[in-house]
Amino acid sequence: MHRTTEPISVVDISPTAPKKLSETDLNEEYVWFMCVQWQVADRCFDNKMYDAAKLLYNNVSNFARLAITLVHLGEYQGAVDSARKANSTKTWKEVQYLLTVMLFLWVHEA
Repeated sequence: MHRTTEPISVVDISPTAPKKLSETDLNEEYVWFMCVQWQVADRCFDNKMYDAAKLLYNNVSNFARLAITLVHLGEYQGAVDSARKANSTKTWKEVQYLLTVMLFLWVHEA
């Protein structure tokens, strides 16, 4: 399937569109759409747009990045829950490090 840089319109994947898409085409479009969401989520995170990144990481079930995003938003219980779902030692270490840094800053702020 040929890919362009132009966004896909709703009409392209609509079940009532004149052009019938096969199940394989729909699956490819879904996978492509999920990859785009992942890339947009990474850009949002890099630009400190954590609320947007949270929604997108949750949508694509990227629990490792969601956990880190939630720490930046101050949603610590959600970060722990997401780290648990990520089931990754690296994620746990990163969450623990960020929480330690935030606690250190909070203690020295007072």
